[in-house]
Amino acid sequence: MAVVRVVARMMDEDYDEDKIVFIGSIDDQQKLRLGEWMGYCLEDEGRAKYPCILVRNGNVGQFDFAGWETWNPGDVARPYGTNIFDRPITVGEYFTIKIDEDEFTYRIESVTPLS
Repeated sequence: MAVVRVVARMMDEDYDEDKIVFIGSIDDQQKLRLGEWMGYCLEDEGRAKYPCILVRNGNVGQFDFAGWETWNPGDVARPYGTNIFDRPITVGEYFTIKIDEDEFTYRIESVTPLS
C-alpha cells in the first residue's frame, strides 16, 4: 500500500494561491483507496490554514472542510462533493470540488511517496 503526500492548487485566477495538502493511500491504478484522508487547506497566500478530510462514502466522494465556520459561524459545516476518488493521483491531473452550484478545479502539483 503506497502512502503519498499530495499538493493541489486551485485553478482560479482569483484564488490561485489556494492549495489543498493531504496524505492518502493509493492503489495500483494511482487512485485514492477507500477511507478517510486527512489534510489541510491553505488560503489567503498561506496565511490561513484549515483542516480538511477527504472521504468516500459508498460511491460518493466528499470533501469535508472544517474552515467553513470561520467565515460563516451561523452555518453548519457540510461536506462537498468531489471527484478526486475517481481521478488518478498524479502530477498534472485535475479534480473538482463542488460547493452548491459552484465547481472549483484543482490541479495536482506534487505527489510525494511516504512509504
